Amino acid sequence: MAAWSIAATMIPMDPVSYVKHAADFGADIAKGKGKPDVEVTIPSNRYPETSKHIQDAQKAGHPDILTIDRSGAKLRRKDSLSSLDKVSGKDLDEYPPAMFKEGGMGASVRPVSPSDNRGAGAYLGNKLRNYPDGTRVRLK
Repeated sequence: MAAWSIAATMIPMDPVSYVKHAADFGADIAKGKGKPDVEVTIPSNRYPETSKHIQDAQKAGHPDILTIDRSGAKLRRKDSLSSLDKVSGKDLDEYPPAMFKEGGMGASVRPVSPSDNRGAGAYLGNKLRNYPDGTRVRLK
């Protein structure tokens, strides 16, 4: 397991993963271009740590348009978190979240407070509850 350090809290997407995502989901979508089906903004006043993580991950090159794929979430979460140590009193927040095809290996992972992480996850889940897999979401 990797030890945590400040440098390990942001893991930019490696070029191989980025190319894979571009091929799998269309180059325009992987680069954050194109038109999403829906847009969701995580409120920074309610979930500041998660909101900041989203902004930082997108600035580091992770896509802002994501594709819902709930059935693969468990495996993607394992891929993004399995090599990292847990941080006492913190949840490990992933961007892109595991519920999206673009999540998983190469995701940015950051320790955040459990209430922030779980609240933002519930907020996102509620906003996307009625959208089927395959829906493209711009996450802000």
